[in-house]
Formats: sequence, structure tokens, C-alpha cells
Amino acid sequence: MKRYKILHRVIGVALVILFLTGCGAPSIATPMEVPTGTNMPVTPTLMPTLAQTPVPTLVPTAVDVPLPALPPADATITFDQGLCAYEGPQTIPAGKNFTVNWLVKNKDYENYAILVVNLDEGKTETDLWNAKNSGSPPAWVTVVNTFEAQAHSSKQVVVENVVAPLYFTCWHSQSPPTMFRILGPIAVTGTTP
Repeated sequence: MKRYKILHRVIGVALVILFLTGCGAPSIATPMEVPTGTNMPVTPTLMPTLAQTPVPTLVPTAVDVPLPALPPADATITFDQGLCAYEGPQTIPAGKNFTVNWLVKNKDYENYAILVVNLDEGKTETDLWNAKNSGSPPAWVTVVNTFEAQAHSSKQVVVENVVAPLYFTCWHSQSPPTMFRILGPIAVTGTTP
């Protein structure tokens, strides 16, 4: 009985020493010496080094960390679960600034963007969608504003001096950046002052 207590202590001390010096130790420990007179064989065991041991990363979820509150705005655009949604008026007055609260709940990509554009007369949302992979905006597209944000963030953006129907194009930072939704048109009424 006394031999087993000594054996357990020796094995325990050896394991502690292996653990503490594990950074430079080989991945497989060598067999330990067993005191003579015991019938207990010791075989090599897999002992990962500290450098090989994965460290869990705790990433807060939307439930853990709420998005910062924003002041009231004319509209809200939300990126959530791979979608882009608009909540606000379908018509805005010409010549005014239009504020938008932008909520990025997605975490699938590092960065997101909204390009606010106007289209030349006769062009439609379908034309814009078909031109999404052209590399640069076609001549019939006027980029009014470009806004960027990181995953799981919120910000208020302002489209200044609105003069023509607006389209909000939603992008994520996949390589190359990818437009995944078009919101609009938001009609403009009246004339600029």
C-alpha cells in the first residue's frame, strides 16, 4: 500500500514537471520509470504541449452585447442574418438631409457598406443588380454617399441634399466586396429650394 502512495506521488510530480516544461517538450512523453518490484507497467501517453493546446476564444453574441442606442432618424437600415432591410418613408422631400440609423447585427464578415445611388432616367433596380459585378459603377449610376461599418455596430449616417430617387445598395467585405441587396427606390417629391 505504501509503495502505491509513493508511486502515485512520483507519477504526480512527473506529470507536473512535464506540464510545466511542456512548452519545449515533445508531443509524446517518454515512459516513466516504475520503481522495481511493482507489476504496474507505464506506457507512453499523448501529452500536448502548451503551444499546441487551443485556447478557447469567447466572442460576444448579439444577445451578450446590445448595439449602442442612436438618436431618432428618418429611417433605419438593418443588416441582420444575411439580409438588408429598410424601415422608413417611401417618399422624402427634395433638398433636405435624410438621416438613417444603420444597424449592423451581422457578424459573418468583418466590414459592411452602403452605397447610396441615383440612377439615370430609364434605368431600374434590375439594371443596377445586373451591373453589380462590373467592377465600378456604370456611367448611368451616380454615387451619392458611401458609408462603411464593422460587424456588430451601429451608426447614424446622413444623405445630404436629396435631389433624385435614392437606392441603398448593401455590401459585405467578401473578397471581392459583394452587393447582396438593393433597397429602393425612395421617391423624392418637390423641387430643391
